Amino acid sequence: MEAPATKDLKISACRPLFYLAFELRGAGACLHSHSINAVMATLVFSGSEYTVTQLEMMKGLEGHGYYDTLTIPIIENTAHEAELEASMREAMLKYPGSPAVLVRRHGVYVWGSDWVQAKTQAECLDFLFQASVAMKQLGIANPAAP
Repeated sequence: MEAPATKDLKISACRPLFYLAFELRGAGACLHSHSINAVMATLVFSGSEYTVTQLEMMKGLEGHGYYDTLTIPIIENTAHEAELEASMREAMLKYPGSPAVLVRRHGVYVWGSDWVQAKTQAECLDFLFQASVAMKQLGIANPAAP
C-alpha cells in the first residue's frame, strides 16, 4: 500500500454522517449522492417521509418486496453537512428498516454491507425517486399497500 501522491487531502465534511451508517447499521459502505432525482423527491414529498409501494425496483432493496411499503426519512438541510448529524441519527433510529436518509434540497445517504450492495441500493433508490416524482407530476397515486 502506498500513500496518496498528493498531500493536500482533507477529511470529508460528511465523515460524521458516514460513521452513523457504520455505527447504527453495521454498514460496510456508505454513499452520498446529490442526485437530481433524490433532490426532486424531497421537494414533491413535502413531509418528513418518502413512501412508495408496488414498484418493481423495490425488490433490489434489502428487506423489501414489491408489495411492501418503503419509507425513507427526509431530514431538513443545513448550511454545513456536519450539522446534519443529530437529525440524521434521529431519523436512522426512528426508521430502522430504511436503507437511506434523504436530505431536503440536497441529496441522499445510502448504505450497504459493502460497496456493491450500497451501489445497488443507490441505483434502485434513484430509479424509485425518479418514478415517484414522475407519478406525482402525472397525478398517478401511489397504490394502497395490500
